[in-house]
Amino acid sequence: MRYRPEIDGLRAIAVLPVILFHAGVQLCSGGFIGVDVFFVISGYLITTIILAELEAGQFSLLKFYERRARRILPALYLVMAVCLPFACLWLMPSDAIEFANSAIAVLVFASNIFFWQHSNYFDAGTELKPLLHTWSLGVEEQFYVLFPLVLMFAWRMGRRRIVKLVAVVALLSFAVAVYLSSAKPVAAFFLLPTRAWELAVGSLIAFYLETNERDRIPLVLKQVLSLIGFGLIVVGVLTLSKETPFPGVYALIPTVGAGLIIVFALPDTFVGRLLMSKVLVGVGLVSYSAYLWHQPLLAFARHRSLTEPDEVVVAGLVALAFGLAYVTWRYVETPFRRGALISKQLLWRVSLASAVVLVVSTVGLQLATVEGKTKLATDMEAQWRIYTCFFEVDQPYTTLLQNHCDGASEASSVQTHDGTSRPSNRFVLYGDSLAAQLYPGLVRVLGEDRIIQLTGGSCWAVRVTEGRCADFYDWFVNDYVPNHKLDPIIVSSNWLRLYEKIGNEEFRLQLAELFEKLKDHRVIIYSQVARLSADVQRYTYKLEMFEQGIPKTLKLGTDDLDAVNAALSEESEKFGFEFIDISQLFCDRSQCDVVKDGVVYFGDRLHLTTPGSVLVAQLTHGMLTREHTAPPSRGWDTAGDASTVGNEALMVRNLDGTIRYWSPEAKALYGWEPHDVLGTTSHRLLKTVFPVSLDVIQEELRAKGRWVGQLIHVRRDGSQVTVRSQWSLTRSPTSQDQPATVIEVNDPLVAPSSESFEREVELLSLLRQPRCSSSSSQCQQVS
Repeated sequence: MRYRPEIDGLRAIAVLPVILFHAGVQLCSGGFIGVDVFFVISGYLITTIILAELEAGQFSLLKFYERRARRILPALYLVMAVCLPFACLWLMPSDAIEFANSAIAVLVFASNIFFWQHSNYFDAGTELKPLLHTWSLGVEEQFYVLFPLVLMFAWRMGRRRIVKLVAVVALLSFAVAVYLSSAKPVAAFFLLPTRAWELAVGSLIAFYLETNERDRIPLVLKQVLSLIGFGLIVVGVLTLSKETPFPGVYALIPTVGAGLIIVFALPDTFVGRLLMSKVLVGVGLVSYSAYLWHQPLLAFARHRSLTEPDEVVVAGLVALAFGLAYVTWRYVETPFRRGALISKQLLWRVSLASAVVLVVSTVGLQLATVEGKTKLATDMEAQWRIYTCFFEVDQPYTTLLQNHCDGASEASSVQTHDGTSRPSNRFVLYGDSLAAQLYPGLVRVLGEDRIIQLTGGSCWAVRVTEGRCADFYDWFVNDYVPNHKLDPIIVSSNWLRLYEKIGNEEFRLQLAELFEKLKDHRVIIYSQVARLSADVQRYTYKLEMFEQGIPKTLKLGTDDLDAVNAALSEESEKFGFEFIDISQLFCDRSQCDVVKDGVVYFGDRLHLTTPGSVLVAQLTHGMLTREHTAPPSRGWDTAGDASTVGNEALMVRNLDGTIRYWSPEAKALYGWEPHDVLGTTSHRLLKTVFPVSLDVIQEELRAKGRWVGQLIHVRRDGSQVTVRSQWSLTRSPTSQDQPATVIEVNDPLVAPSSESFEREVELLSLLRQPRCSSSSSQCQQVS
């Protein structure tokens, strides 16, 4: 076929966004659509070549496969061989085994099937998979095996019937892609049946260009249509994202765009001249090798680095990918594609020998690696009840019903002695994985029979996407909640990512929509605990491998949660809901305690381990279980009742007086900012004047479980506020071995004069003296 340099230019337009997307460039949030452009190009070129040879009566299936082997295998085998030593040296055991399995899948043209079964292309962890990008080669290779056979057997039917057949296949494939993009998004993304329509579009273009119909179209219209095609690809790269259902209707954007360019971007059009520029043609010529090199370079760099590589390193890796691509194109691709230099016999011998070496090496890597997930990962998955009461990305929400997670038979209500019903005294845990992480701790302090877990992987607590998560949300707020008399509904989610995705205004609107549905119930909103700068499992592994081991105390940086927590707190207050900021239990504004005194609290960038979950539950247990009046309706004036949750200056203390948590109301009362954190710095941040000895308070708490009195807190500006303080001692009902927690609720009092205050302190001290034994000479009796 005639060489079209603009097709190489289009290859450059396809490969650059993919590389930038994998490099983490936010501007190219839809860069993954470059693969769809490649599919259209492949369908067009392969069909054009086969049609020309069929018409000339020269088509040979073996020669066709030989050309594909020359084009694909040499560079692919080289990249895989270079990856192997780095996989041995740098990958965690579980990653090394997965790499070996994926390498074998690549060798049998099934990497797309492998990653369908083991990955979600848009999960954070996929950026660490060196061979993830080979899924598209799997799709194309399967197409190369099947499509020539179809054309050979259908050739006698005539062109018109073949075109109709390809069109029908394309429509059916597109319909399946649209359906599965919501129902089974991972399968839709990786598998040939849902990608065939994009290849078929290229094929239909090849049939169309065999005619002379394009020659009749005016140049002005060609200019417009080619510009539209180019614009569609640019818009897709800039506006689509990981959250876009794909490849469904949205995949029409790059597919139609690529098709318009192939048909109408001729040398006499602006787009055609742009694509024929030396730079783009040069990038297009090395695009296959650049595509092969970029993902392993980025993935292995992320494995080796303790934190995410910075922009300079990433830019260097992208440049290195193109440098290696040129060398590979010049000294590997080009010689093997020229039959005069590399004979057919030598090609198959080298390919077979390379495949055998790669198989033996990958099997050796598997045998040399101790299989198994890290203890952290295994523990977290087991504790969250994944695939039962935490439905994963390949499951519908009805999984919860099938596993009886909804507690339908127990959760409705219980009858009281007067015949009325009251809530069932069970907590409903709703949200995504950041809600599921709370389950182990809640079970530990409340008991398993008091927790109903309704959680879904990658499903925010609000309705912002279609598909399985939208179905989950609709069922929960429209069916489950109205038909059950529920005790507290605990809601948590990956709030920060959602806030960044939709912005402050839309975030608040979505929260209000959810809260409106829940307003007749007691609702407790948990903040996100953190978003760390590094994955903890990999970070600790790297510390052991490349540094001096895991320290007893480890801090990692975290993203700022102030804005999203402020929105959560303010919107919760409007509905009379309780908001608990658990981030301050572990983090200050910039760092979090990941490991403290040898205890690991985080399992990855977002989630707590079981010890972390238990700590949260212990410190918030009193707030969850204390009596709570019915929630007010929207618009209720919280200033009218000082006893309501919205006005309580609430703190959680250890029994020794150390403050572990304070509510936004407490911070406002004492003059501190929302981001101020307590924990180990509590006594420096908030000074408490104990008119009564703390030892006396502790003794009464142990004896009676309760203490009521007056305390003085020093505000940030140095002034003092006197409060009526109620302390309640709580323990986990399921384990007496768990440390005690004190819930302190304070109401401000009018500050007394200094003289009356001194007298009050003196009286309180006397009245609170412990009962004396007759043998105690230092104990003063008080009547």
